[in-house]
Parts: sequence; C-alpha cells; structure tokens
Amino acid sequence: MGYLLVAAILTGLALGTKYNGLISFFLLANLVPFLYIKGAGGSGSQWRAVGHGLIFLSVALLIFSPWMIRNYLWKGNPIYPLYQSIIAPAEVPVAARSVKKFAKSGDRASGEDRGGGSGGHFAYRQLAFGESGLEIALIPLRVFLHGQDDSPQYFDGVLNPYLLFFPVLAFGFIRRDADAIRLEKAVLGAFAVLFLLLVFFQQDMRIRWIAPIIPPLVILTVFGLKALVATFYQQRQSTWRRGGAALALIAFGAMFSLNLFYIAGLFRVVAPWDYISGKVTREAYISNFRPAYKLHEYAGRTLPDNALILGLFLGHRRYYSQREIIFEETLFADLIRQHDSPHQIAAALTAKGITHLMIRRDLFEKWGAHNFNAKEGMLVSAFFNDRLKLLISHRGYYLYKLL
Repeated sequence: MGYLLVAAILTGLALGTKYNGLISFFLLANLVPFLYIKGAGGSGSQWRAVGHGLIFLSVALLIFSPWMIRNYLWKGNPIYPLYQSIIAPAEVPVAARSVKKFAKSGDRASGEDRGGGSGGHFAYRQLAFGESGLEIALIPLRVFLHGQDDSPQYFDGVLNPYLLFFPVLAFGFIRRDADAIRLEKAVLGAFAVLFLLLVFFQQDMRIRWIAPIIPPLVILTVFGLKALVATFYQQRQSTWRRGGAALALIAFGAMFSLNLFYIAGLFRVVAPWDYISGKVTREAYISNFRPAYKLHEYAGRTLPDNALILGLFLGHRRYYSQREIIFEETLFADLIRQHDSPHQIAAALTAKGITHLMIRRDLFEKWGAHNFNAKEGMLVSAFFNDRLKLLISHRGYYLYKLL
C-alpha cells in the first residue's frame, strides 16, 4: 500500500506538470489491478485488485485536483487546453476546429508540431517530408536511431540507440529470471511500448512527448547488459569469458560516450555561461533561441489587456505571451476563400475578437503559395497592405495591428 500511494502521488504531480502524464495515468491505472492479481493471487483477489486500482485513481486525481479546479474555474475545462472544443466549446473564441487539419489544406511548408487522433499527422509526414508508408510505420523504431534536435522530421530530439537494443536482450533471457523479476520486466516493457504506440497514433512524433518511457528503458537496458555479461561468464572456456567481459565493457563505454558527445554538443549550442555570468541579458538570451520573444515582450508592454492575437506558424508556442493568443491557420485560410475584399476579412476577424496578428512570414508565404490561387493571393496581399499596420518585426517574425 505504501508503494501504491507513492506511485499515485507522483502520478498526480506528473499530471500537473505536463499533460502527457495523462497517458502514464491511463496506463498505470490499468496496470495496478494486473500487478495486484499477479503478485497476490488467492480467492477474492479480483475485487481487492479493483479496490487498489480505485485507490490509485482517487489519490492521483486528488493530487491533480488543484490544477483541474483552477482550469475549470478559469476556462470551464478541467484539462484545458485539451479537448476544449468538446468540453467547453463556448470558451473557444474562434471556430472550434483544430489548427492541425494540415493534410486537407495541402500545407507543405510548415515544420511546426502537428497532430490529432484522426491520423492526419501521417498524411502530413507524407506531404511535408516525402516519407513512404514504410518509413512512417517504422517511426517507433526510427525514433531511437534518427533523432535530431530542432528537426520536426527527425522527432526534435535524440535518444540513445542502446535504449532500443539492450532491452531486447533483457527479454531474450527472461526465462532465467525469478517470477518477480519476470513480472517487473513485463510491466516495464508493456508501459514503454504502449506509451510509445499511443503517442505514435495520436501525434506527429516528438521525443519530448515520449520522455516517460526513458526510465523503464534504462532499467531494462541494465537488465540486458547484465544478461549479456552473464551469458559469457557461463561459458566454460576462459577465452569466451574474457572476450565477453571485454565486449560488455566496450558496449557500456560506447553507450555512455554517445551521451557525453551529445551533452558536449548541446552545451556548445545552449552556451549557458554567457547568461549565468551576466554577459547576456535574459531577454537577449531567450531571443537568440526564440526570435518571436521580442514580439511577445513588445505586446506585453504596449497592447491592451483585452487584445487577442491570431498567431500563424509560431509553432503553437504561447508560453511567453502575456496577451491572449490563438493559433488558427485554418480559420485564416477559410476567411480568404469566403470573402472578396480586405474589408470583409478584417470585419470577420474583428467579429471574432481578434485585434492583432503575429506571423512567421517565411512559412506563411510558402503555405500561401501552396494553398491559395492567384486571385486569393492578390487578396492576401491587399489585406496586408490595407488592413494591417506593422508594429514590430524581428528575424522573420512580424506583429501587426488589425485596422
């Protein structure tokens, strides 16, 4: 019971930290009764297993409840901004449609985060990156081998490939394990695989979204390394034992060398000492990595509190914005197709409460070239010239006031 309560408390804290904790919550809530039955057994254990599952659910949700209450009071949705158009559609200031309808609009330009449970993110990868069906199907394996930082095509992060190879070895020697260890391996492996697949089918893959699978994979990696060493040490010939020990040591060193090289490269990119030493100000440091920050900072200083910004191709990054900002490329495209003049477009945006536009111009222009015909392109140009006033620009990002 003590471990169960600790697990529930930590799961509740995870839910309050980042919403991919919901996947952990769902998986663990289903694993608790299974673990109890496998570990306890006996008559009536099914009901006790259900009871333990309910305890886990209740405690985790109790810990998460302050965030749910706050979100409900502020936005009418306890898990805001998830499923906002379903749970609290009246709170959505614009058309209640996802910005991620990329595949239908034919957008090939943006490398921003895409997703949705309908499978549209698979079509997006075909269109944006030219990936084949086989390449897309192999993403759960490729994510361990092809990761690159700051590259949406390559999952915007890097995983150590040994986290894929050694867990396989751990299960290759599972028959030698005691029942308790075998159960632990099965649970850790099931959690990692199911979590990875749930993200794969729901969103365009990003490594940060599957970070919760790393701890169980690390544990399984150690099991795999141990199994490799044990296999060679059981050999009768000393040559095999020495060779096996050397091989395990080389594998261990290679695994950590990948991490060390990655950390060294990341340290050069992030350059934290310039900020820590005071050589670079906070604003300059953030702006170096997030060019739109200067626009958000300007908006926070100068725009009225009731301003509503329509963000186009900003990567759905709202965390530096001190003013309400929404992301709706689909809305903007529909307005262009539904109206005949810049005045009508501006009036439609104003009717939705939108007062300003913040745009990454290079992606916006590529997107427009693929989505609008010549007449619509001229209408977009006229709208920018006649109904928008440029307030500030920085490194390809522009903030406009709607006239």
